[in-house]
Amino acid sequence: MDTDIELLVDAKATCGESPIWDPDAGLVFWADTAKAVVHSWDPVGKTAQTRTTDRIVRAIARADRGRLVLVCADGVYMLEPGSAVAVLLCDPERGKAGMLPDDGTVDPFGRLVFNTFNADKLDDPAGSIYSIDIEGRLLTLDTGLKLPNGMAFSPDGKYLYVAEMFANRILRYDYDLASGLASNRQVFAEVPPADGMPDGLIVDAEGFVWNAHWAGWRLTRYASDGRIDRIIELPFAIATCPGFGGPDLRDLYITSAMMGLSPEELGRSRSPGGLFVIRGAGRGLEEGIFGRRRC
Repeated sequence: MDTDIELLVDAKATCGESPIWDPDAGLVFWADTAKAVVHSWDPVGKTAQTRTTDRIVRAIARADRGRLVLVCADGVYMLEPGSAVAVLLCDPERGKAGMLPDDGTVDPFGRLVFNTFNADKLDDPAGSIYSIDIEGRLLTLDTGLKLPNGMAFSPDGKYLYVAEMFANRILRYDYDLASGLASNRQVFAEVPPADGMPDGLIVDAEGFVWNAHWAGWRLTRYASDGRIDRIIELPFAIATCPGFGGPDLRDLYITSAMMGLSPEELGRSRSPGGLFVIRGAGRGLEEGIFGRRRC
């Protein structure tokens, strides 16, 4: 199947990440994990903006009253509207050499679920998964992971999917909404090294799992049983994260990266580090709001 992949912002991000749709603002927010900024794209006005913060932002989540939760290189923070100064919520591994937060998402009960990894030794099985609620209660969900990355929940919230990047696999956990605990870690899908490594992922309204491949030139859509349902070949080497957006949640936004590419890969890649969109790719789920229960 031919797919029209449209470049929206030739941002030349070192490592674009975390495209999320905020229906209240009418914007797609996204990050560059090498910079202290929050990018946004207005699909109606077709304009891009960049907001400076005081923290290196790795991932973004929605909060109420126009606030954003920022998963940053030195902890998880809350950013108020109009402010560049983020307020620390937690940093469970502060003081541990090389350890920093990586990615996150909001569960159906309004908890932020996020992970950590060893930035000094990427294949170190030192990564963990945590959650924090609006009251500041912190839970440890799992440990012993090799760079856990993209995270998403099934439509009913009963499963948590996590890309374990440097193990070249996607994990699935049973998730208890009442307690916020994850259990029964299983391998959902293996990613062959020739196809790159699993990076950001989302789950759509039909339960399909969409995964971006680092250095794999592709997106893969998996059925809920782990079977490959569709592969979308991309004109750039590193896709970092997909996210559905727009008023009907049918447009698939994709962030990309420049870091780690060889001169040959840079030359072959179309606008690496840009923000892209595939129109009408599927039907997404609205991102959760930190502190707000939706089931």
